Amino acid sequence: MLEETKCQYSVHTQYEEQLINMFYFSTHLIMSPLYLAIVFYAIYSRWTNRNSLMFWQKWFLLLLSLGSFLRSVYFATQPFTMLGIYSIPVKIRLMILVGLPNIFFLGIYLIVLFLWLDVYVQSRKEWKVNIRTCYIIVYSIVMTALTIIVSFDFSLGFDTKNTSTGSTQTSNVLEKGFFLFLCGLYVITSIAFVFLSIKFANMLSGASALRYRVQLLQRKITILTLVVVGSFILRTIIITLHVIYPCPITEQAYWMDIVYYFFLEVVPLGTVVVILYEKIGSVNIV
Repeated sequence: MLEETKCQYSVHTQYEEQLINMFYFSTHLIMSPLYLAIVFYAIYSRWTNRNSLMFWQKWFLLLLSLGSFLRSVYFATQPFTMLGIYSIPVKIRLMILVGLPNIFFLGIYLIVLFLWLDVYVQSRKEWKVNIRTCYIIVYSIVMTALTIIVSFDFSLGFDTKNTSTGSTQTSNVLEKGFFLFLCGLYVITSIAFVFLSIKFANMLSGASALRYRVQLLQRKITILTLVVVGSFILRTIIITLHVIYPCPITEQAYWMDIVYYFFLEVVPLGTVVVILYEKIGSVNIV
C-alpha cells in the first residue's frame, strides 16, 4: 500500500539497510501465506457446502477468495520487485494488486450491511424491498465506476520500464482519484454501519427473546461495528495522506505494510468471518 522508496532526507547505514531489507522481506513472505490460507479457507467452505449455500454465502466466499489471492500475490512479489530481482509494472501493482482487493473486500462489508438492512426491512412490514437486487445494483455501480477509472488510467499509457523501485505511489490524477474515491466509499460505509447498528440496538431492545441472547447479539453488532468503522476511518486518513503527502508517511515504509494490512485489513476481515460464521460455510446475520 505504502511507498517503499525513501524521502531524500531519509538516510540509513549499509547495516541498517540490510536489516530493513531482511525485515521487509520476511514480513511480506509471512503475510503472503496468511492471505493464501484465507483463500484455501474460502475454497474449502465453498466446496464442502456447495449444495446448501445461499446467494449471500456464495458471493461472500467468492469475494473473500479473490481479494485474498491478489493480496497474497502482492506480498509474495513485492520484496523481489523492491530488491530488483524481477519487476512488475507499477500500474499492475498499484491498480490490480493494491487497489482491486480493496474493492472485493468492500463488497464483503456491503454484504453485512445489506443482511442487516434486510432484517430491518422485514421488521417494517409496510416496506417491500428486494435487498438482493439492491445489493447487486449498488455493487455493480461501484465496480463500474472504478473499472472506468482503471481503464482510462491504463489507456493513458503503460510504462513497462517503470518497475525498478517497487513503488506503489500514485502518479496521475486518475490513480489519485481511484484511491480518494475508495476513501469516500469507506466513509459512506462507516456511516451506514453506525446507522444500522443503532437501528439494530433499538430493535433488539424491544425483542421478546431471552435477555442473554439479546445482549449477545448487541455485543456482536457493537464489536463488528467498532472494528470495521475504526479500520475504515484509519485507512481513509492514511490513504488520503499517502496520496497528498507521501513522504511523511512512507519514510519508514518497510514496517508500514505489515502494520497497515494486518491490523486494518486482516483483523477486520477476521472479525467479520468469526462473528458471521458459527461454523464453516454457515452464515448468520450476527
